[in-house]
Amino acid sequence: MYESHQQPSSLPSVREQALAWVVRLRSGKVTSADLKSFDQWFRANEAHKREYQVYTKMWGTLEHVPPFLEAELEEADRYWAMHTREFAVGASHGGWSWGSALAVMSVAVVMVGCLVSVWPSSPIHEASYQTVKGEQRMVTLVDGSTIFLNTDSQVSVQMSDETRVVTMHRGEAVFTVVHEPGRPFDVQAANGIIHDIGTQFLVRHFSTDVQVAVLEGRVAVEVDAQASAKPAQNPHPLKQGEQVMYTPEGQLSHVKSFNVQTTAVWRQGQLVFVETPLSEVLDEWARYHPGVIRLDDPSLGRVPISGSFRLDNINGFFQALDGILALRPVRQNQNLIVLERQSQSS
Repeated sequence: MYESHQQPSSLPSVREQALAWVVRLRSGKVTSADLKSFDQWFRANEAHKREYQVYTKMWGTLEHVPPFLEAELEEADRYWAMHTREFAVGASHGGWSWGSALAVMSVAVVMVGCLVSVWPSSPIHEASYQTVKGEQRMVTLVDGSTIFLNTDSQVSVQMSDETRVVTMHRGEAVFTVVHEPGRPFDVQAANGIIHDIGTQFLVRHFSTDVQVAVLEGRVAVEVDAQASAKPAQNPHPLKQGEQVMYTPEGQLSHVKSFNVQTTAVWRQGQLVFVETPLSEVLDEWARYHPGVIRLDDPSLGRVPISGSFRLDNINGFFQALDGILALRPVRQNQNLIVLERQSQSS
């Protein structure tokens, strides 16, 4: 019996689940539901994290070992492509099964081990990743670390045997880092550097200021002043539930607490606001949807808004505004929506 797009978490062993998630996340057809399920599975226990990291590091290695493994990798690629369409439950599909996939990878890994002593050290691995407006993307790096890119974001990655550096050009992302003593993982955003100390953290860089929030573990934030010769500040430690902001002038805010459960809920396809000015709420929605949302009465921009909304249901947000402030959306053209008081248009 076949089941289309079976959930990796339903497979019988953690090993098979981890491999299935590697396949799913690299398929190019990941849905928001997939990302939510993966996040829940990955954070459920340490065994899930360990197995997932084993397979992502394994596949990252195989992608950079030519030409001895060309046949094995082509065969595995055919399996990955077939898997994204449909795969079997408890039986092979077109001669394949999860056991077959593991066997292919196992043979390739053995061959990699045999080549280690004669293959020259690999050069610096470089890559760039970005999302367009409204798009979200999970990126798995060759070391097993992940970057969950939010809408309209861009990063570039450089990795060697000694260092791991990610440059955040713009946007918002959650970094889940595989800690490796002696091989630091740093994120550069504007004039600051976030040093990982084994953790999961968020970096947001949409304007001149940069926000750093620690979801799990610890980081250290080091800030330099771009506009002066003032030396960089000593790395400032942050632990889970703490966040800071820093400016191009080198000013670092006081450490503040935040709600870890709601700060990065965009990963689950939601937006949560707590006493947030309406003007900021509209700016946030505009990051995910085409066009501009404008208030007919700018003074309403100071009104605080609280609530939880689905990213794919902006009409539900408009209905909430109608009930709270008697505002309704009026589309002026393809790129402009004006929120007007009902009394003004009736």
